[in-house]
Amino acid sequence: MRPSERVANAAPRCSLRSRRFVHGLPALAVLVAALSSGACENPVAPVSCGSVPQRMVLPVGASEHVRLCFNDENGDRVSLSASSSDWGVLTVSTVGGAVTVTGEGGGTATVTVTARDPGGLSRTVSFTVWVPRVERLADGWFPAWSPDGTRITFSSGRYGGDRAQGDIFVIDADGSGETRLTHSRLTDDRFPVWSPDGSRIAFLSESHIPNVINVDGSGATTWTNHPAYSYGPVWSPDGSRIAFVSRHDGDLEIYVMNADGSAVTNLTNAPGSDWSLAWAPDGSRIAFESRRDGDFEIYVMNPDGSGATNLTNDAAIEQLHAWSPDGSRIAFESNRDGGREIYVMNADGSGATRLTKGGARDFHRNPVWSPDGSRIAFIRGYGNDWTLSVMNADGSGAADLALDSYGPVWSPDGRKIAFTCEYAVCLVDLSEGLHR
Repeated sequence: MRPSERVANAAPRCSLRSRRFVHGLPALAVLVAALSSGACENPVAPVSCGSVPQRMVLPVGASEHVRLCFNDENGDRVSLSASSSDWGVLTVSTVGGAVTVTGEGGGTATVTVTARDPGGLSRTVSFTVWVPRVERLADGWFPAWSPDGTRITFSSGRYGGDRAQGDIFVIDADGSGETRLTHSRLTDDRFPVWSPDGSRIAFLSESHIPNVINVDGSGATTWTNHPAYSYGPVWSPDGSRIAFVSRHDGDLEIYVMNADGSAVTNLTNAPGSDWSLAWAPDGSRIAFESRRDGDFEIYVMNPDGSGATNLTNDAAIEQLHAWSPDGSRIAFESNRDGGREIYVMNADGSGATRLTKGGARDFHRNPVWSPDGSRIAFIRGYGNDWTLSVMNADGSGAADLALDSYGPVWSPDGRKIAFTCEYAVCLVDLSEGLHR
């Protein structure tokens, strides 16, 4: 018997269904003989005949149907009832042989399911469900962690007396101490990213001109006054340079400059658009997406633009890539097997392996490695429904964390994920309930 199973009401009972027993003393004698010989039917409670979840993860607002199998020795149909140890965390209901669990609020609850046969015998199984606690920190989007994990920067469109359309803010990781860094009035500042030493924040203005500002709001500097569309400022790991994407020379190209805005250099300078860059953790290479060969591929190049190499070289669409913390692997999105799935490959493009397995209309995208490389956060979706999810780096143990969410970023200690949910900066603490 499993530790999570219990048997109740196991009092002996006899079956008198046999037509051999007739009224009168002879029949009584036969019945006594049967009892003394052990021919009486043994009472057996329903038996669990299928797997029982050991632990589930279920986002607030989501429901899941758990089918449980029970057998009865006499072939009788059993009825199910279920209860939750905390109805504020999890509500439960039963229909036929299924239990429906619905996440109501953050926490962990135990679900107890009882199968009962017509004779009153029962078998009880139980399992736990963790509902991640989503904390809303501030109105805004595009959160980014400070290198020491104590603060979060983000963009927010607050309409105050100066009618700011979008400004850069900083808050403490617990949501307190909000500070407004930019006062753009009629422009829109967004996509903030911290410098590796945590002293400055790069961002884009409404005119798509890269800017940098000190974390106390002083020293705002525009990197380039060229009016061309630009986006995606990314600091080099040592903080000495900044790479970004711009139409400065016509089509999308990847540029790099010194952190003070000097020595702007076109790295790609090739036909076809190049964008979505990511520095390798050791700064030795830059991965990027390109259409120079006609379709969407993932390339790597040296920091000076030399040695550009197509890693994927596939007829499918490959994009939204991310380096593993040790630089040995790259996670990316591809539709090479039909649906939009997440894959991982070695840094030289070999050994591509599919991690997610969705349906033809599902999609999995935006992979982001945990700081220790053991997990990958990603977005799982269907149509316009986007769900923040996490899985082990080998694709196992996938779990949904929050509905209506996108843009996950890991805290430096790997315990929390900040993300955008319903036009707000939100936070989920994985250490409260997610175990490998």
